[in-house]
Amino acid sequence: MVKIPDTKGTIPEWFATEPEKQGSDIIVTATDTSRDMQFAIDKAMLQARVELANRIGVRIDSLVRESVREDSGAKMKDVDREVDRVSKQVTNQMLSMYTREKLTVMKEDGGYRDRKSTRLNSSHSAKSRMPSSA
Repeated sequence: MVKIPDTKGTIPEWFATEPEKQGSDIIVTATDTSRDMQFAIDKAMLQARVELANRIGVRIDSLVRESVREDSGAKMKDVDREVDRVSKQVTNQMLSMYTREKLTVMKEDGGYRDRKSTRLNSSHSAKSRMPSSA
């Protein structure tokens, strides 16, 4: 059995620093929490896979909406201007051949926090992006 420590605001050094580059492999870190330890681990793994997919390729759709409203009833014209910016990030990647490098689970606020480091072998990631031949 492994005793799970309290976080008490501590962050593993490997999590707080930028991962060292090793060749052209992609290394990401991720974290998530849950009252259930396994669910915290699963959620952090999902975050790591999303980040790996984002590093391989992501499409971003962006929309900017601007409107101007003028009140001509006053002597001095009042002009209100609003600008909204909305973006959507879409990632669609097949991921395989990734490995969990590090895993730290700690108690936090009545639940658990998982931190992990995950590596994707770049030679395999390049293969996953190649179109399949018919």
